[in-house]
Amino acid sequence: MTGFIRKAVAVEAVAIPAGGPLETPAWLTAALWAGTVGPANDGTMKVHTRLGTLTVNPGDWIILGPKGELDACSAAYFADLYGSAP
Repeated sequence: MTGFIRKAVAVEAVAIPAGGPLETPAWLTAALWAGTVGPANDGTMKVHTRLGTLTVNPGDWIILGPKGELDACSAAYFADLYGSAP
């Protein structure tokens, strides 16, 4: 079979700013304290996901999924996949 449509899923997400302050909702603060998300020495962030550790560059997004899982993606992919909040 072909022609599948992805189910709509609501997520929370935060864009990593280039040099500005990082918005830290409660879920991201908890992930920072737990060590699941953290800054790297090169100006990027590291996010530990179920598939391994991802590098998040300025402009990229850290995503909290519907089951509490963390993920990350580039700004371009985020715009294609999620668009904007309603």
